[in-house]
Amino acid sequence: MATELRTSADFYFLNQNFEAVHKLTQFESLMWVDKYDEPGSFEIYAPPLPEIKEAAQINNYFTTTKSDRMMIVEELETTVTPEGGRRLVIRGRSLESILDRRVIFLKCYFRDDIPDPDPEEGQYGSNNLEDAVRQILDFCCIHPKTKDDTTGIESPDTDREMPLVFQYSAESVPLRDNNSRIIVDENDEIVLTDSLESEPIDEIQLKDCEFEKGTDVLTIVETIVKSRGLGFKITLGNNNNFVFRLIKGKKRTSDQSEHPMVIFSPRFNNIKNTKFTESYSANYKNFVYTEGETYKSKKPTIVKTGETTGLLRREVYVESEVTHETEADNVTQETIEKVKKTLSEDEYQEVLAKDAEKYFRKYQPKTECESEVEPNLTFQYGRDFDIGDILEVQDGTGNKGKVRCKEFIISFSDSGYEEYPTFDNYDEEDDEPAQATASGGEFTDGNTGGGINIREQLLEMCYPVGCIYTSTQNVSPESFLGGTWISLDDYVLRAADGTTNVVTPNQNLNDGGADAAEITSVASHNHTQNSHNHTQNAHKHGLMEQFGAPASTSYPWNSGPYQQLSMTSGTNNSASCYNTTATNIATTATNIANGATFSINTIPKYKNVYMWERIA
Repeated sequence: MATELRTSADFYFLNQNFEAVHKLTQFESLMWVDKYDEPGSFEIYAPPLPEIKEAAQINNYFTTTKSDRMMIVEELETTVTPEGGRRLVIRGRSLESILDRRVIFLKCYFRDDIPDPDPEEGQYGSNNLEDAVRQILDFCCIHPKTKDDTTGIESPDTDREMPLVFQYSAESVPLRDNNSRIIVDENDEIVLTDSLESEPIDEIQLKDCEFEKGTDVLTIVETIVKSRGLGFKITLGNNNNFVFRLIKGKKRTSDQSEHPMVIFSPRFNNIKNTKFTESYSANYKNFVYTEGETYKSKKPTIVKTGETTGLLRREVYVESEVTHETEADNVTQETIEKVKKTLSEDEYQEVLAKDAEKYFRKYQPKTECESEVEPNLTFQYGRDFDIGDILEVQDGTGNKGKVRCKEFIISFSDSGYEEYPTFDNYDEEDDEPAQATASGGEFTDGNTGGGINIREQLLEMCYPVGCIYTSTQNVSPESFLGGTWISLDDYVLRAADGTTNVVTPNQNLNDGGADAAEITSVASHNHTQNSHNHTQNAHKHGLMEQFGAPASTSYPWNSGPYQQLSMTSGTNNSASCYNTTATNIATTATNIANGATFSINTIPKYKNVYMWERIA
């Protein structure tokens, strides 16, 4: 059982009975990708050890405790190179990929106004999208049927059956006392108990679409859910069956009050880089001439869409495919069929005008947002947001945009272990209108009776009492975050250790230092020199030695061969012996210095910022 695996290691291979057969611990690299509206994938580079090759057989499963999804082994590749030696590459997709194993046998179409859709006639639909998806899965995968060509009797087509259960969204099944939903099969047997965690999907309308025969079910499901901004997943159920479920991402932007918001912005230091592109290039047009059909020798009808005039008008001319002769659905209580119909002039003008609006929207400027975030700093995937959720990205210059979390990636490589989501542009036109909430604004409270107070939520999440807020702008966070803050003037911050008494706000027990790092005075003090000797080595002095006189002999200044060196002084001085050693003895000397005043500036290069401390 998958629940038993989740209590131990990170990655496992399972056999086709969902029994763990190998815990993967030896590999060069690993990539795991969960996706919102299509199957995920995985890839492993590992040594071709016998235990890994045995566990990673085709159609076995691969799972991780980091995700509720499960992968299927679909491809094995063994390589031998002089540089890298032997290597086993294992690839596959997630359980959602099983839907491409079934196809439709005739052209089918989906509509929301079919009274009694008949899949055998290629008809699928209901008053909501969820029922339409259930019908195609039921007909092709869950309870497929076959009809005897001779007798017309239907019987289960067991060869096409899959161990698949369709789970309605949380709002579509009964709520039990413990806030969970119980799912039963056609025999009223419990197949799944799930917590209430999804957005309601049962009211989302189906968009009309058609599919040619031979189209696989995965393509059909992907097309339907993407048309409404939905996703889907297949997970392992409690009875070792597969559970299909539509999912809808939650809006967590600042213009709603239904859910806690998630904002990536330089203000919160949780974004690495971002790029906003608003394109008004050659493809941008603000005035469209849409030409209709020339009918019964009249001039073609031209619809003008747009209001811009003068230099700023950018025109484009297009030809509509709308005609007076068309097909329409003839819907009765028993059947639905295509019939030829000729539109009146008023009907044609109405249809042409709608087609013209479509072209006008096509040529509007697009704003794209690319970003790389730090998801584990302020907001964590799986805790604060999930796959499919709509989040907000800001760049600190006034630009902000909405993105959808489309993937969650787990990566092991030479650079280490990483977990991160990836985002895609969010197109609100293809999504359901947001539920009515208070008017937005970047940090509007949105507290209009029972809703989440956005400002309080952000304040408590990012800056609880005791936090320090710094900025180069002299704007107190109290003005946009709320709470009570005090300004910290002429302070630097010091990191506390286990012995430091970190004080509560408005106390100064451990505050210290001066306005500038200076030594302003030196107290009176003594310099003491102890008794010591100075020793002088043997050496010579005088002129006598320069003329060869022995150093050990004394000569009168004015006698002998040296009398020509008579001195101006007639004194008969003798030069004493010069090679003796002289020793001087110094007594202890004490110098008393008075206090001196001087300054030493030790302040490093700094940047002035404004700081506030939250006290309530």
